[in-house]
Amino acid sequence: KANFDDHVLVYYAGHGVVDRASDVAYWIPSDAGRDFAPDWVSAGELQNAFKTIQARHLLLVADSCYSGKLLRGDTTVASGSSESMVKRLFEKKARVAMTSGGEEPVVDSVAGSEHSVFAEALIKGLGQNNGPLPASALYGRVLTEVSSEASQTPQYADMRELGHDGGDFIFVPINW
Repeated sequence: KANFDDHVLVYYAGHGVVDRASDVAYWIPSDAGRDFAPDWVSAGELQNAFKTIQARHLLLVADSCYSGKLLRGDTTVASGSSESMVKRLFEKKARVAMTSGGEEPVVDSVAGSEHSVFAEALIKGLGQNNGPLPASALYGRVLTEVSSEASQTPQYADMRELGHDGGDFIFVPINW
């Protein structure tokens, strides 16, 4: 029920697989069997569902193995976050995604933490936010952190097939 002036963040943390025969990526819901593909959610099903979201800004954050398979575009990272740049990014429609890795397995958890390496970096990056922060700039922080801690490479890209128009998802602190 999102309207154009809304901003939607979809966060998935869970299992992901790639069916090697079809080269299709899937999310495995917590109540689905790991050996029963009809219960899995394909990348195509996700894209079709996201097409129906009318919000101006949509950010998909996926923390699962092979989550980078959901992306097709090139990585784009905001090098700064000047007020004028943030305003331009905010005004345009955004369909972007940040994933915990590419087409690879990812680390589920870190010793002494209840979060994955990716989730820890995401939480840390958001905690350091003291003003409007484009998701692409947050990705830069996450990439640096995760790449130094694990053998996985987070990804960030637009989803043009969903109507991306050059914008970005902007995080704004509550008391800003």
